[in-house]
Amino acid sequence: MKIFINALSARRGGAKNYVQYLLDHYPQASDDEVILVSPDSLLIPTGRQKITRLKINSLIYKNPFFRRYWEIFVLPKLLLSSHQ
Repeated sequence: MKIFINALSARRGGAKNYVQYLLDHYPQASDDEVILVSPDSLLIPTGRQKITRLKINSLIYKNPFFRRYWEIFVLPKLLLSSHQ
């Protein structure tokens, strides 16, 4: 199974800590693949082969209007294409 985490708005504070904690405690033995879209400041735990960060333009997570556009128009197509 693929798990997609949209953490674009998790740039600091509690949201960032929550996602970081989730990734740190994700079981290494799991067969599920985790795809993460987040600012570069969110660290992926080292040695985790099944957690990958989707590379996007930094303008998308820095500007709320571009982020919303991306979430409405680009993200659904991306999720559908990765599902097939």
